Amino acid sequence: MESIRILAVLFLVVVLVAGILWAMRSRRVGGGSFSLLHYYPLGPKRGVAAVKVYNEVLVLGITSHNVQLLRSFPASEIPEVGDTGKKGYQKNFGAILGGLK
Repeated sequence: MESIRILAVLFLVVVLVAGILWAMRSRRVGGGSFSLLHYYPLGPKRGVAAVKVYNEVLVLGITSHNVQLLRSFPASEIPEVGDTGKKGYQKNFGAILGGLK
């Protein structure tokens, strides 16, 4: 009788852990909702990054101590430059920043 109780508790623990893992995996951010478009280094541990979050692009200034929002704009404003021979165009970071003046 005691071994049946131990097996039942063990089974419930395994099911609980599997449920938690499944829930964590389904809540993970993904599917193109967050992507790094480009990172331009400005020195050791410093740079500027263009990050796409859903339909918005964030231009971030990054140092070893701070991340600061420099500018945000709709993703539809990104200029497309140069044919890469793939489905889309390569987004040149200089052209993105230059086109936003």
